Amino acid sequence: PRTRCRAVVFKDKMFLLGGVGDSFLSDILYEFEFKTLKWKKLGFINSIEGISQTDPVIYNDLLVFFGGSGPEKQISDTMYAVKIGTSESG
Repeated sequence: PRTRCRAVVFKDKMFLLGGVGDSFLSDILYEFEFKTLKWKKLGFINSIEGISQTDPVIYNDLLVFFGGSGPEKQISDTMYAVKIGTSESG
């Protein structure tokens, strides 16, 4: 179970990012394919220790997210971009 995660839909897939579990702050990106109804773990987002309540958008083939809360509940002012279909970040 997870709270404060964020999701965004692109074509036939939904991408789920971050959030808070029982005792952790997630830095994992998941992909849900609507056609097969299956989840796939895409991997860790490099450069972050975990994030919740961020704001994701899709721009071309990038999942871009900004803001949110980090591991110590600090407010993030960093922007991240992940190429959809990979776990590459920049």
